[in-house]
Amino acid sequence: MLHYHSDHPGLVLVSKPLDGNNYASWCRAMSESLNAKNKLGFVNGTIKAPSRKTNRDDYASWTRCNDMVHSWILNTVTQDISDNVVYYVTAREVWEDLQGRLTPLVFLKFNERLHIIDKSSSRLLRIIPKLKTLWDE
Repeated sequence: MLHYHSDHPGLVLVSKPLDGNNYASWCRAMSESLNAKNKLGFVNGTIKAPSRKTNRDDYASWTRCNDMVHSWILNTVTQDISDNVVYYVTAREVWEDLQGRLTPLVFLKFNERLHIIDKSSSRLLRIIPKLKTLWDE
């Protein structure tokens, strides 16, 4: 596992913590940060835990890196969210929980915004003829 001296469990990788309303931008920022640190595989599943029995040293190294990534995620979410995911063992479990819980909210908010735009555009369509009439006078 690639481990840099600047990597430590207290590191905050993104400036705006996940609060439940900003999942899409938080996920993008965290993914980029984890990728830059060669740790994205801990959350997307491409870096798998080695066998604890046959590869003790590699397993110990993997566990340390996983714990660090887990800490980084906890450092970038609000306390309420942290309280719900702190007891997962792997960073991947945390990531999947957040994704499963918050991705539907992203689509819900998108639909709400679409509905607002639709209402606004229908009002606009009623106003345009009136404005045209006023202009023509």
